[in-house]
Amino acid sequence: MRALEPVKKEGGGSAPNSISGSRLFVGGIPIHATRKELFEYFSVFGPLKSINLSRSDTDPGVNKGFGFVIFDQPEYAQAVLAHRSHHVIRSKVVNSTARRPTSRRLQGRQFAAVSQKRPEP
Repeated sequence: MRALEPVKKEGGGSAPNSISGSRLFVGGIPIHATRKELFEYFSVFGPLKSINLSRSDTDPGVNKGFGFVIFDQPEYAQAVLAHRSHHVIRSKVVNSTARRPTSRRLQGRQFAAVSQKRPEP
């Protein structure tokens, strides 16, 4: 996978190379589905940068049922989202949602962890 170059925003700042609009979370994946199957399915919508399929820690032939698909351009990810209820892999309907950049998700997790702490007696 090639490295992403920062892209200048109109306001003068920089942002990751449209990765946020190109990255999709895919859930409900059959546990025996492979990266190759996901690649073949999602490449119909447009060129892919990468597929990350979360694998089981105990059995390398089994996945955890979710992963991430990253397209070259946000338009291709939008095409997947436009057909959200029609994605079937190995006779199972899978769902897809757009993902925000990792740093914001991590900040949200840290906030959630702090707010869920129980008060000390």
